Amino acid sequence: MSQASNSVEKQLIEGLRTAGVPENQPLILAVSGGADSMALLHAASRSLNRRLLTIAHLNHQLRGTDSEQDADFVRNQADLRGLACVVVSEDVSAFARDEGLTLEEAARLRRYRFLTHAAAESGSSWVVTAHHQQDQAETVLHHILRGTSVRGLAGMPNSRTLDQGVTLVRPLLAVGPQQIHAYLKESDIPFRDDVSNNDTEFTRNRIRHELLPLLSRVYNDQAQQHLVSLSQQAAEIVEYLDVVASEALMEAQLELQPHSCRLRMSVLQNLPVVILRQVLTLLWSQQEWPRRKMSYDHWQRLAQSIRQSLPLAQDLPGNLRVEIRGDLLHVFVRATPQ
Repeated sequence: MSQASNSVEKQLIEGLRTAGVPENQPLILAVSGGADSMALLHAASRSLNRRLLTIAHLNHQLRGTDSEQDADFVRNQADLRGLACVVVSEDVSAFARDEGLTLEEAARLRRYRFLTHAAAESGSSWVVTAHHQQDQAETVLHHILRGTSVRGLAGMPNSRTLDQGVTLVRPLLAVGPQQIHAYLKESDIPFRDDVSNNDTEFTRNRIRHELLPLLSRVYNDQAQQHLVSLSQQAAEIVEYLDVVASEALMEAQLELQPHSCRLRMSVLQNLPVVILRQVLTLLWSQQEWPRRKMSYDHWQRLAQSIRQSLPLAQDLPGNLRVEIRGDLLHVFVRATPQ
């Protein structure tokens, strides 16, 4: 086995173990047909029990015949290896328009909803994606530019809950893109080239093709590795803060409903601000309220209002409203206008 094969396939196994995936579990592999996901498909088919693998591909219908050809390609690659395959088509553009979302947001939502459904249909508790080291560096930069907290600096976790009983895992976060392309070349693995990945209308693509190369070329050729190292250190800090914040949230909690929560101000206002922000982000996560549109400034202003015990009635992103009255902090989903 060559160095490239050993690196990618060994990291896949180690990454699954680190994420808590038991051996011999049915897995959903998210495969677009691009280079990264084809490396995942090939490595998994060589390293894992093929009978337990299901390939899942969502046709976003964003690129006409190219999208159809991507779907056919993934089916064929799964068939060549004797792997089960699920392909579904969705009009992501129409969904984005109807929901008032960007194409990036809409594609992400529909993709994870599809993967969750594919896992449930196949009896799997695990969805595996091909996110790698460069994806992690891009994510950290994206969060920094948008305004973020320590949690944002941690980037993508190696695992997270998609839905009840379904966990998303990213076992290749320690693998660099150079390793992946060497692996593809060495094993003569074909892949599809999605030209939309070169469209710099999308923020993520501008970071990938313009900002990250600039940082590496002009400022530090180890910029990508340093960003990933930063994310790992931030993740360790977040892990500790989550333990402390969880205890504080339990103590402050008065009432917790699906669309509303009431917390004791007397517990919250004496917390260090870093713990208080963590309590708030943890609350958002537990309630499954949208955090992606909450910037660092949103969290900071809310934390300051709580610590200063200032009366407050303010709308927040995600159709939420927060009110502070006396010893009560009330956060709730606003009624949708009729």
